[in-house]
Amino acid sequence: MSSVKSYENPRLYSDTVLLLNSLLKKHKSMDRTFRILFMEQKIYPHLTVVMENSLILQFASNEKKKQMSEMFQQMRVSLEIIKSYLTICFENKQFSQNFYLYTYRKTEEISKQVFGWRNSVNNENRNNNA
Repeated sequence: MSSVKSYENPRLYSDTVLLLNSLLKKHKSMDRTFRILFMEQKIYPHLTVVMENSLILQFASNEKKKQMSEMFQQMRVSLEIIKSYLTICFENKQFSQNFYLYTYRKTEEISKQVFGWRNSVNNENRNNNA
């Protein structure tokens, strides 16, 4: 029988929600093309991947080790894509410098949390297999 992990890293999910809320507030003031092409079709779907995977991983059983690794990788890739689109929006004057720095740093912080969490799970798995 598999054991269910307790909810151990709410900060990752909370920070992702904060980033999403910040972007949603900015959404209305953006040029329509950027709003649709970058925010709605690119950034929001990738943020959704990060939010959903962070919740799924919270409760994943130890038997899902390979799948968990793939989910961490998917989150990291999504975050890098988000940073790229944030930069494009900033370079096209859709974001102020302060807003861009906040969102970019928040995305980088979330990415570091994912990396640290992945390393923690990998170390735990190695210890369990030893």
